[in-house]
Amino acid sequence: MLALMGVQTSHAEHESGHPCPIAGCVRAGDGALLVGDVQDAPGGKIALNEPDPTHEWRLVNTCLTEDDPLGGCTRQPPCPAPPDRTVGRFLVQNRLIAGGPNAPWVSDGVHCVDITEIEPAVVTPAMVQAEFERLPLPLGEISLQPSDGVVLVNVGAIFYTTQAETVSYDVDILGQTVRIDAFITGYAWHVGDGSPDVHGRGAPYPDKSTLHVYTAPGGVQVSLTLTWDATYTVDGGPEQQMPDTTTTDSPPVSLTVVEAESILVDSFD
Repeated sequence: MLALMGVQTSHAEHESGHPCPIAGCVRAGDGALLVGDVQDAPGGKIALNEPDPTHEWRLVNTCLTEDDPLGGCTRQPPCPAPPDRTVGRFLVQNRLIAGGPNAPWVSDGVHCVDITEIEPAVVTPAMVQAEFERLPLPLGEISLQPSDGVVLVNVGAIFYTTQAETVSYDVDILGQTVRIDAFITGYAWHVGDGSPDVHGRGAPYPDKSTLHVYTAPGGVQVSLTLTWDATYTVDGGPEQQMPDTTTTDSPPVSLTVVEAESILVDSFD
């Protein structure tokens, strides 16, 4: 397995002895991540946990800038990576094994290095967010009043949904069970006549919170966009907030807007 020298967390210390309070902030020589080999690959480098008969390799997680008075430093800028890969910005170094422990380290420069295969499987918020956006979240069930889909000009229609406000999923990410508890935070009714969206969950008459009055006859398409937020846990651990929301769009429902007709009838007493 991969050997860790020192601590590669917020408990790492500067050479001056001051704690480095930012997670992953390690000065060169402290908390160096040792790897068997580092190979060039399309788009960057890949760290492999394989022996190199001639060289010893290491990845040094360095600070972009140092702030000795405060005993801290800023993190390196992030490296682009797919949601299921762990890619970090490291100073890549190697030295000749034949030179012994006092052989100098030779720097290959700072690179974005894919260390997925040598790092413990860590479920990141970005991975969970990507999975959240792929979930088959409910699209939202649309109910209308009048229920026959025909509404009079200048009278109005009421939109509402009976969609459950929460839904949960268990997904597998890197072999770990991630529980996603999603909940609706926004309702946007697209009323189909060019008017601004109507917002709210709505309810049947006499509730008029999602009433919309059409002013011209014709056919319109009504649809509903739901905004979903979520919390999640990894293998039963602490609850965490989803980084971002996602949305679903319901299939449109047809609505016919008609004008009332005046009909003459015989008078009677």
